[in-house]
Amino acid sequence: MPDPIPLRVALDWTPNTLHTGLLLALSQSLYSTASPPLAVTLISPDLSNYTTPAKQVESGIADLAIVPSESVIAYAESAKPGVKLQAIYAICQKDASAIVSTTVKSIGELGREGRKYGSYNARYEDSIIRALIEQDGGEGAKLGIEKDTGKGDLFERVKKGELDATWIFLPWEGVEAELEGRNLSIFSVSGPEGKGVPYGYSPVIVRNAAAKEGVSEEAFRAFCRATREGYEMALAEGKGEEVLGVLEKECGEGKGREFLKRSQGSVNGYYGGEGELGSMRTERWEEWVRWLRKESLVKVEVDVGSLWTNEFLQ
Repeated sequence: MPDPIPLRVALDWTPNTLHTGLLLALSQSLYSTASPPLAVTLISPDLSNYTTPAKQVESGIADLAIVPSESVIAYAESAKPGVKLQAIYAICQKDASAIVSTTVKSIGELGREGRKYGSYNARYEDSIIRALIEQDGGEGAKLGIEKDTGKGDLFERVKKGELDATWIFLPWEGVEAELEGRNLSIFSVSGPEGKGVPYGYSPVIVRNAAAKEGVSEEAFRAFCRATREGYEMALAEGKGEEVLGVLEKECGEGKGREFLKRSQGSVNGYYGGEGELGSMRTERWEEWVRWLRKESLVKVEVDVGSLWTNEFLQ
């Protein structure tokens, strides 16, 4: 058997149920027994000195990264020499995130003097929030923005009343709030009845398609197939205890078994829905880029077809 091919994956956050498929693929040796065999390392972020996963791929620290789709678009817009992020796997087919608040009942209320939103400094984030406020009749320009300082405590500050709203991952922070008995106002980014923003796939696993050296396409294909098997296992009936065992080991610190069980049950509803696990559709990417251009957030022509591929799932 050939030596395993090293493959470094930069996580977007510390290990959680968004990453269950990768954690299962590692624990069940799906990567090491792939063809070709892989030696996959998951790089958990250093919250005290945070470097974005996209930057880690750009600099060569990582071969793959978990990022929101806007990172892919932003890199296409900037056209940095030698860097072209390309999505090769969509972890969620449906958006599992939302804007939440403990102080307002409608997102339009955030468009009032004195309201504060906790921002992660993500590309387009603040503009998306202000657009949602204005769609609901508020004044987006009046919203105060407080930037994340790297502590990862924005949701805690919302719960304490120090901030009025922030963007969360519903199957994690949302479940946390549910178990704490907290009442949250939840505002979908995509919105009902055609409102909101046609938010793209998030998160996605990306590679640097412009890299002249490094991991082969055969290795990326083996990675995507094994990763999909991991997520299929997360969804499989009768695997609940096995999945929980891996979660308790890899991301259970400070989290009880009931929390992990509920979180996994919640996120399972987002992995699939539109097509084969991991796959993406042209229409969804086009709609997302079209909205960003309409809002003048993307000011150059972007080749949507080059932003993503399902090739490595085949």
